[in-house]
Amino acid sequence: MVIVKLIGGLGNQMFQYALGRQLACKFQTHLKLDIFELERNETDVNFKKRDYELDVFNIKAKVGFTTSLESRFLNRFPHYNLYLKWKLYF
Repeated sequence: MVIVKLIGGLGNQMFQYALGRQLACKFQTHLKLDIFELERNETDVNFKKRDYELDVFNIKAKVGFTTSLESRFLNRFPHYNLYLKWKLYF
């Protein structure tokens, strides 16, 4: 399974989805989009709230939150799964 943790606006989400979809096709596995970072409420001044915007497209991926079980599995067996976490530092 390829899990992409989405952050940013529509352009970033489209790029992250495209990369995740390509990797899922290459490894012949499922794609999951983790929208936890988009849904969280943050009081930090530098944090800008973004919405999940890919729902207007016909995408082939499960959308939701990464469960604690998936997180533990990914941390324990990183060579069996690919976890993409995108962060931009300015």
